[in-house]
Parts: sequence; C-alpha cells; structure tokens
Amino acid sequence: MKKLLTLLLIMVSAFFMFSCTEGITDEEVRVILADLVPRSQQLNEIFWGSAIKTEDKDAVPLKSVTSAQYYDAASDSPYKNTGELKAAAEKVFSLDYLNSVYTVMFEGHGDIEPRFADNKQGMLMIDICYMPYEFKTEILTETAVVKERGAGLVRAEVDCITDGKPDKMYITLRLQDDIWLIDSPTY
Repeated sequence: MKKLLTLLLIMVSAFFMFSCTEGITDEEVRVILADLVPRSQQLNEIFWGSAIKTEDKDAVPLKSVTSAQYYDAASDSPYKNTGELKAAAEKVFSLDYLNSVYTVMFEGHGDIEPRFADNKQGMLMIDICYMPYEFKTEILTETAVVKERGAGLVRAEVDCITDGKPDKMYITLRLQDDIWLIDSPTY
C-alpha cells in the first residue's frame, strides 16, 4: 500500500510539472527571460569575468607562488561574502546548474582552488590568479521561442549577437519550487 501511494504521488507530481510547462507560451518565456537574463549576465561577470575588484588596487600575482592568491574584495563590492553571492545566484539559476558553478567558484576540485573564499572575518576574498573571461554575447530575450517542453523544463531558442555577429543560442528554464530559473549558461 505504501509503495502504491508513493508511486501515485510521483505520477501526480510528474503530471503537475509537465502540465505547468505544457501551456507556457513564447510570450511568458520572454517575460521570464527578460527578468532573469540581465541578472544572470551580471552574475556571469562576477563568477567568470572581472566585475569583483580587490580592495588593494595594486594587487598582482606573485610569480613565486603557484597556488591561489586571495585578496579582500573591494569594500564597494555588491556582495560582502560567499553566502550573499550564492543567495543572489540561487534567485537566478537552478541548483542543478549551480552545482558545477559552485565547484569552481567556491569549493575547488583536485588541484583547482576556488575563485572565491571568505576571510577570517567572513568577508569576501578573490583569487587574483584567475584569468577572467571576456563576455561578447548580447542576448535578445524578446526573440525567445519555445522549442522543447517537459517535466518542469523549457528550452527556448533566442537570437543573440556574439562578437558583433548575429547568432542563436538555447536557454533552458527549470521550474524549481514553483519558480522558473535558468538552467543553462547565458554567455
């Protein structure tokens, strides 16, 4: 009986998630992306780019040190610690997508040290040895067209301009706790 009830609950949940995505329109996706994409691009600049500066404007990596070199983030940084940065990211990106981002940004893996850490006072620090990525893609959210739907996921195609040239890209949205969040890169 317990197994039957569990199976029934799973089936109802799957039906609910599919039915939520089944009726989503291109216009609804455009509205969602118009809100999330600009915020995702700001976070991309922080995670992968050079948006967070160091308090010490003259900080340069020491050639004699081969590991990460952390310096305090500038006092005017929009995020004061890794917790604030993660909280902002979790309002834009799905947790599934963020798992891989968090490994690089906050946890490290093998010989790779994380890009961000908190100092002893709990304030944000950044590894100055990290080579930032330069973003060259403008996403035109008003062109979004739903291409695939199912089980709490929507995949939309959008026009974009990359390095000054017209292009297309796909952005996936995931329904997480009844909120649509980006589940793919936006760069």
